Amino acid sequence: MPVYYPFGVFLVYVGLAGLLMEVMYDPVLLARSYRIQVVLIWFVLVLFTVFTIAVPLANYPIHVLGYIQSLAHQNGDIVDGIPWQSEFTEVKIIVWNETSANYENLDVFIHLDGTAVGAALVSGKAGECCRLDPPDIINGEAYIGHGTHAAGFHMAVDGKEQRLQILASDIYRLTCRNLPPYSSIGISFLEGGMNGETDDLTKVNGIVIERGRIIGMGPISSYERFDVKKLGLYGTFNARFKKVYTDQLITLQ
Repeated sequence: MPVYYPFGVFLVYVGLAGLLMEVMYDPVLLARSYRIQVVLIWFVLVLFTVFTIAVPLANYPIHVLGYIQSLAHQNGDIVDGIPWQSEFTEVKIIVWNETSANYENLDVFIHLDGTAVGAALVSGKAGECCRLDPPDIINGEAYIGHGTHAAGFHMAVDGKEQRLQILASDIYRLTCRNLPPYSSIGISFLEGGMNGETDDLTKVNGIVIERGRIIGMGPISSYERFDVKKLGLYGTFNARFKKVYTDQLITLQ
């Protein structure tokens, strides 16, 4: 439906312009009191103003709050499905729709300061309509939004493609069929760097997506802490037949 939005708005304005011309030059109205004509002209102008404010000029923001969770965890505690390490930083974000409009087909990328070894949807009544995933790896490339791809790692065993687990990624894709009015979705990330074998392909058992690259990674030997300060969120959603683009840089609190 958003594909036809500009054309639909154009047709409404053409209709209002035709109605205004009819009111101004219709012979039947010209033969009557000019007061009737003035009232009708004002009525058309009011319709024009109301439509312009309610549709083309309508603002449909999507709000994002990001913060660092300060709760203490012990090494080995399971946090969002991942055993906790002291080098991890737990980052929470809340994405919410505080308007009366229903947001549909939300498709946004969340770009982190550092790689996340775990990510999960944690709250919000819209959660059952949403998915959070790292980029899909297709033919050695991962689509990471803004028309760009991460590439560079290719692995085949006995001439066959080897599908490897994504161990960590600094970008995730959030998709929601529906984000109802005045609703929100919460997301948790465990950010931390991984150190492991990257040179010997026979030991590679997973991949890391970082700064536009796909890196083969062997058994993890240690973790490192990132200086986490911000994250980016960009993508699209539909609101009342209108396709809305968002591109935000959020400073973590």
